[in-house]
Amino acid sequence: MKCIVSKKIKSHMKKISLKILGLYFIPMMLISFVTTGCLNDSTQVTYEDEIDIVIDFKDGQLVVGKTILKELQDAGYTLALDNKLQEGIDGYIMPSQSYKVGGFMGKEDKLYCTYEFLNELRNQTVDYYDCLVSKVTIPYVSQPYQFECDNAQTLINGINYRGMTVEEVDNELKEKSTEISSFTYPDGTLAIKDYILGKNRISVRFDYEHHLVYEVEIGVSHSYYDMIMD
Repeated sequence: MKCIVSKKIKSHMKKISLKILGLYFIPMMLISFVTTGCLNDSTQVTYEDEIDIVIDFKDGQLVVGKTILKELQDAGYTLALDNKLQEGIDGYIMPSQSYKVGGFMGKEDKLYCTYEFLNELRNQTVDYYDCLVSKVTIPYVSQPYQFECDNAQTLINGINYRGMTVEEVDNELKEKSTEISSFTYPDGTLAIKDYILGKNRISVRFDYEHHLVYEVEIGVSHSYYDMIMD
C-alpha cells in the first residue's frame, strides 16, 4: 500500500427532532459549506509533539497536514468541490496563506471524506492540487444528499472508530491527549468530544439515538503553519 505524504509540509431551526439534529443537522452545520479564508499569522502557539494522524483507506493513505491534493489524484481518487463529485478542482488557484473548506474525495460513486485544504506559503500562489490537506472528515453514516460513504474499513492511526462508544474512544485517545473538551445536544447528551494530540484536533461525533460514533474529523490548526513558516 502506498503511503501518500508530501515533503512540503447552532442555526435557527425551531422544529427539528433531536434525532435529526444528531444525524443530519450538526454535520451540515459544521462541514457542508464552502468558504475561503486567510491564515492568521498573529497566533502564537507551541506544539511540543509532532504526531502524525494517518488515515488508511482501502487503497491508499492520507497524512493530515502533509499530503497534498495532487498525490490523492495520482492515487486514483476523485477530488471535487461538490458532494456529487462532479465539480472538479482543475484550473483553480489558491492565494498565499489561504485555505478553503468544502472539498470532497471519493472513488467510483463512493464518498470517502470531505476535506479542507490550504496554501501555507507566504507571497506565493499555488494550484489547488499543490495545497496541503489540513482537515479531513470521515463519515461512517451515509447522508441522503450525497453519495454513499464507504468507510467501513477506513482506519485512523490503525483504529476503526465506526460505531464505537464514548468509553471505547476514550480508551484509544484519552491518555494520548493533552486536552479534552466536549459539546452536548440541547438535552445534555454528548454530541462531540474533542481530543488534542500534538498539532492535531480529533473531533469525534456521536449520534443522538444510540450514542455511537458516526463521524470523525481530524484537523491541524492554521496557527501551526504560521509557526513553521516564521
